[in-house]
Amino acid sequence: MKKIVLMASGTYGDVQPFISLAYTLKNAGYEIVLATHKKFEKEISGLGLDFHAISGDPAEVLQSDVGKEWIEALSTPYRIIRVWKKLQNLFKSVMEDALKDCWTASRGADAIIHSFLPLAGHSIAEKLGVPCISVYVVPLTRTRTIPNLFTPLDLSFGRSYNYFSHVITENLTWLAYGPYINKWRKCTLGVKPLPYRYDNLTNLVLYPFSPSAYPRPFDWGDNVKVTGYWKMPVKSDWNPPESLLDFLNNGSKPVFIGFGSMAEDNPEETQSIIFKALDLTGKRGVVVKGWSDYSSAGTPKNVYILDQAPYDWLFEKMEAAIHHGGMGTTGFSLMSGIPTAVVHTLPDQIFWGRQLAALGVGPEPVPRKKLDYIKLAGLINRITSDPDMKEQAMLLKAKIAIEEDPLEKAVRLIENYIT
Repeated sequence: MKKIVLMASGTYGDVQPFISLAYTLKNAGYEIVLATHKKFEKEISGLGLDFHAISGDPAEVLQSDVGKEWIEALSTPYRIIRVWKKLQNLFKSVMEDALKDCWTASRGADAIIHSFLPLAGHSIAEKLGVPCISVYVVPLTRTRTIPNLFTPLDLSFGRSYNYFSHVITENLTWLAYGPYINKWRKCTLGVKPLPYRYDNLTNLVLYPFSPSAYPRPFDWGDNVKVTGYWKMPVKSDWNPPESLLDFLNNGSKPVFIGFGSMAEDNPEETQSIIFKALDLTGKRGVVVKGWSDYSSAGTPKNVYILDQAPYDWLFEKMEAAIHHGGMGTTGFSLMSGIPTAVVHTLPDQIFWGRQLAALGVGPEPVPRKKLDYIKLAGLINRITSDPDMKEQAMLLKAKIAIEEDPLEKAVRLIENYIT
């Protein structure tokens, strides 16, 4: 039995595709180890998967003062350079333990599947002499169609600029972290240092989103595959509260509002914005807390506040959705056929928000820092009253529904690559 080690890092939206893939690979007959953050251990172990903890959590880094400063700097190129050194020092403090954990988890692996620290995954696979597969939830492969997501997305000077924005970002990343990677390669793995650059690697790359949501760029190599969304192949044991069912059954379809794994600096202010916007539009809303510490005290009758819920169940009961624009949540919007507006914080969320607008299923995304109740009310009115958006959302849902089973496709591609 071949052993496959999967390494994932980030928020739940980043890790969930790996959980789905790991479960499917195990059922296909592979020995599986899923290495990720401790907070996901209960779910992973509950599915009968072997869990290994990875130190450090980029999501927590992004919620730090330096992380927030970097997010603010994304819209101003010269500020990115100023913040980069601070971010580098912050990541340095967690990298050493994380690299050690990745190497420990990978002992005896016959293949490596990773998102976390790409050069760590490739370095371990190189040391073991085994295949390496990359999985990314946003387009990171070099292309002329869009600029790199970690450059200012409002700047674009054509296809040549787009392509070189990827090259520049890769090399800046290597300048920042290359010395630590090479020290670890030499001292821990006993392999030669990598050159003074970030190589454009040619291993198998899988993107777990629908080609209907983002068509595969014309200049991606044959090693890069877009598979479709990796939904959990087993049903959640979550049961809806009776109070939620009563709310859903006694009134018009509500609007979903939730900002996922993006903690709020001022949850009271955000909650007030949501309540005022729903009151102004006369709409009902289901608000999912995510990482936000919303209070249920004083909640108006047209609002239901929920800790969590499976989005494949919940979104089917919504009229429309407003969320942070993570890949996973965006996928549930599209698979449920509902118009969606994105209120973004991070670069990948801007990308998915703009993609929804380009597909005709939502308006242009709004920056979280500029959100007030008037803007939110405008988004609610737009996505609940635009007949073209509603029609296009249903058409896209039908298109995604007839795609080849994404997890079966992913497993087939992996098996062909590692054998």
